[in-house]
Amino acid sequence: MTDPVSAMAEARAVRGQHLQALEDALRYRRTRVTEPCADCSPDGRCVDHGRDADLISEYERTAGALLATAGASPS
Repeated sequence: MTDPVSAMAEARAVRGQHLQALEDALRYRRTRVTEPCADCSPDGRCVDHGRDADLISEYERTAGALLATAGASPS
């Protein structure tokens, strides 16, 4: 049988790892989305950069949900 305190500590550690991975992914995508490429048009992003923008939104929502389950609020 698992000790509830140990289980909670493990869950917090896993959540922390997930948040760190999301933070790293956000940093990468935010940098990448600002760098135009040959496929970007003057009035819009290429498909790859458009997907980067979509992923940024998805990662931010996921991080917010993880923080909400931890009883914290995203800043």
